[in-house]
Amino acid sequence: MKAGIRKFREFIKTHPEVWFALYWPFHLAFYEFWNKHTMTLNYHIIYSPLDDKIPFVEYFVLPYVTWFFYIAAVLIYFLAHNKRDYLRATFMVDTAMIFSTLICVVYPSVHELRPAVFENSNLCTRLVQLLYSTDNPAVIMPSMHTSVSVLLAVAIWTSESLRHCTWAKIGSAVLSTLIVLSTVLIKQHSVLDLFAGLGMAAVICAVTYLCLFRSSKKSERTKERSAV
Repeated sequence: MKAGIRKFREFIKTHPEVWFALYWPFHLAFYEFWNKHTMTLNYHIIYSPLDDKIPFVEYFVLPYVTWFFYIAAVLIYFLAHNKRDYLRATFMVDTAMIFSTLICVVYPSVHELRPAVFENSNLCTRLVQLLYSTDNPAVIMPSMHTSVSVLLAVAIWTSESLRHCTWAKIGSAVLSTLIVLSTVLIKQHSVLDLFAGLGMAAVICAVTYLCLFRSSKKSERTKERSAV
């Protein structure tokens, strides 16, 4: 038992990126709690007249639910191929998740945009119904689906391990765009949540690439000069 604990501690020490992964169980548990608890609070209804002009398109539930697999696929790939890419991507994703949740705690948000009935009856509408039944229209401002999707695409386009993989870059841009659009087309978010998510992604990108990433590059160049 003691030997196992010692090995685990050594693994954590030599693989600091594991700490980022340990955040996920806490995030999912808290999101589930706050998504339900928000409905009992004095919440703010998010709405824009633009929301009424956006149609409900049930087929966009497919890219919406793909988001969860998208995150896992990108982070696991980077973890297996390039530690630097992984740390940068998971930092951006976790930061977006944390700050989106904190904003929703300070400013509880809900929308009332979901259709009462569906015009069509098909697999996609049934998926939307299932989604609605398990996920309250709360914890929405800013949209985590939007900010995280944009950040994943940016991480892929700027990664070292996928530098020459054009299809991965184009695919990520297309998938991220579809996911962002899906947030309003299946009435999971107001267009205001979408814009807020884009703004958050822009801020996180600026901090990551203009501050943290630049500092990291500078330190690498300093080490190279010292070695010479």
